[in-house]
Amino acid sequence: MLVIGSGVVGKHAIDAASKFGRPQRNASHIEKGGSGVIVRTIGRNITRHPKQIIELLKGTDILVDATQRHNPSEPIIRNEWLSHLPEQAIIVDLSVDPYSLDTAPPVVKGIEGIPQGNLDKYVFESDDPDWDETVPPEIPSQNRRMTVSCYSWPGIHPEACMRHYGQQIRRLMRVLCTKNYDTLSPDGLYFERALYRARVDTFLNN
Repeated sequence: MLVIGSGVVGKHAIDAASKFGRPQRNASHIEKGGSGVIVRTIGRNITRHPKQIIELLKGTDILVDATQRHNPSEPIIRNEWLSHLPEQAIIVDLSVDPYSLDTAPPVVKGIEGIPQGNLDKYVFESDDPDWDETVPPEIPSQNRRMTVSCYSWPGIHPEACMRHYGQQIRRLMRVLCTKNYDTLSPDGLYFERALYRARVDTFLNN
């Protein structure tokens, strides 16, 4: 597996990939003596060198886009490079950047020419007739591999995701139960300071 991107999303992707997506699945795999999974990650210092990328793609079974690009108008992986992926390879679009060619600057996907999925359809075979429905005609897309893409990944497992999000904001909500917008202090404890920095007037004043 090759993960592109070493930011927050990339780190979670690497951790999940090394455990086959779920700790329970990983434990079962270990118990059965499975061969394991090798996860490689690359950042901008590699993605700017096509020859190195192509060599990596030749031995990649799963290609994951977990990038946070400084320039979303340029793809990280060119469509022509995808011809070097094995035919059975799978592309996973975690970043799910849209195709917005009418904005300035335009926005394209990190992996050029892959489709944009949704909650009704997020798996695209390489010969899927719906492929071109979400890829603008001016975007090269002739080199195709099975792609998994969804604009709203939390919607795949909504209950579990909402429970996870709830746990993340619980401490913030505890602060808001005792403080309001006007009484938040920059000298409070960690989560109070975070909420204070998130206020509109704090942002505008700084």
